[in-house]
Amino acid sequence: MKASIDAIVIPITAITNKCIDQCIFPDKLKIAHVLPLYNKGSQHDCNNYRPISILPTISKLLENYFSNQLQTFKKKTNILHPRQSRFKANHSCQTALLNLVNSWVHDIHEGKTIGAVFLDFQRAFDLVDHEIFLYKLMYTLYHFSNNASQWFKAYLTNRMQFVKLGSTTSAFEQ
Repeated sequence: MKASIDAIVIPITAITNKCIDQCIFPDKLKIAHVLPLYNKGSQHDCNNYRPISILPTISKLLENYFSNQLQTFKKKTNILHPRQSRFKANHSCQTALLNLVNSWVHDIHEGKTIGAVFLDFQRAFDLVDHEIFLYKLMYTLYHFSNNASQWFKAYLTNRMQFVKLGSTTSAFEQ
């Protein structure tokens, strides 16, 4: 695609603009080819594989565009808590941990008692109720427009996937 960017930039821009204008994300761009990638341990144990979703390239381009728009919106509206590390440039688990440890050191010096509970929310995003998520986008402090919320709804719904391993392909699943 990089080699043909001059020839495809106008049609991709037109598709992106139509997606924005009509608050849609085409269903054909939401079909993921899931590739089970071996991690470690016994190759006969399916828990030792991690799924890699391969989406159409144009889907990734659209996602990148909307992600950049969302980043701009977050900066402009300052909706993230100052100590939030996820979804912020130059922040990570390490920066969150450093902030936490610095806070503990400060509290220890002041003679305060510290307690901590750590949870590992594997596949946490899989558990997010999309209707509640969309409601929060529109009616809480985020104040997304109706069009932006409708686009997110289109993006999140009707997603399909299939697994292909060798010459065997599974049925499509939602």
